[in-house]
Amino acid sequence: MTNNNPGQPVPVLLDGKWQTSNSTGTFQATNPTTGEKIATLFPISSWKDCELTLQAAEAAFWELKKCGTEKIAKFL
Repeated sequence: MTNNNPGQPVPVLLDGKWQTSNSTGTFQATNPTTGEKIATLFPISSWKDCELTLQAAEAAFWELKKCGTEKIAKFL
């Protein structure tokens, strides 16, 4: 996901949708090869974001469990 608003953190993918994070701050990553800072700001996700992500993962697990093994293998 690219950020069209420099200085603003990028959205996070929660439950299959790009959303504004309920973040507690931001961080700036560094390219490990060059040592240069990456211009994009990334959100430090809150516990609420983590809980939403875990709930979505659990729901996806139960949906996936209903699928047959052949369908899962074909997808992978």
